[in-house]
Amino acid sequence: IDDRKTSIPNVFTPGGNDENEVFYFNTNGIDTFTLWIYNNNGTLVYKQVAKTISWTGVDNSGHECQSGTYYYVVKSTNGDKRHNTAGHIQLFRQN
Repeated sequence: IDDRKTSIPNVFTPGGNDENEVFYFNTNGIDTFTLWIYNNNGTLVYKQVAKTISWTGVDNSGHECQSGTYYYVVKSTNGDKRHNTAGHIQLFRQN
């Protein structure tokens, strides 16, 4: 496989309605990934190193992030640049 395309959602709505609560996308479950989430000012609000990628809309201190646009960067530790991606996510807080 020369080209890997992944479908990454660009909107999620945490807030207790049990629908679309978590920003995530599928990984192979084998490689370790690092996820960085930045706010609109370019400040890092969340970082995760794991085999699965997810974000519940809270910062690294456990505080709920406000509704708005956030930017993500994902890199794999396996060195295969096809796993690396970046983009934006719209968080709509429902509470």
